[in-house]
Amino acid sequence: MIEHFGPAQRVDYVRGTSLPIDQWDIAGGELAFNPVVGPTFTPKGQERIWLHTTHNPVRKNLLGSYEMASLAADDPDAQRCWLGNLQIEPDLSYAYKDSGQFPEKRARQASNFFYLHPAGTVEIQYAAGVTDEGLLEALPTDTVVAWLHFRSSDGRARRTFTISTKAPDRHLVFGASAPLSFDMDKRWESDWE
Repeated sequence: MIEHFGPAQRVDYVRGTSLPIDQWDIAGGELAFNPVVGPTFTPKGQERIWLHTTHNPVRKNLLGSYEMASLAADDPDAQRCWLGNLQIEPDLSYAYKDSGQFPEKRARQASNFFYLHPAGTVEIQYAAGVTDEGLLEALPTDTVVAWLHFRSSDGRARRTFTISTKAPDRHLVFGASAPLSFDMDKRWESDWE
């Protein structure tokens, strides 16, 4: 990219790191190289296009670590703060680990299922047409991929969340039938190789 377009016109950074994202304005949009997720092109007024083929099976991506953050609307400066991580294991157990930071943001999580029940099990219920080995790349953005049915380790509490895919950003996002007091998502596992 540098050889063809010259030095980057702008540099952004991967959220929470010092890894540079080189950016170029080219005919019709923006070309970017992110060392974590690979090269992309964003046509003016349209969604990002990924320039490298990936392979992201649904089940593999539903498992793993989700990052929980406070809602931007909770802060007049629209700052989201890291609250903790939810880990879903291959045996379908889950564990939530609080970040231990931002006590004023954590205080707003009094009814948060994961704060009240930090360990237990989860059952995956796929949406119609979605399978373990189906690819996230084949699903349109905002598609509900699955419902995750969480059960606390003592068996007394249960809560269901939806998982939707955000294809342009290559994220899986938690949702629910009622408004949540947090945002929670994870990146797709295989961005580029």
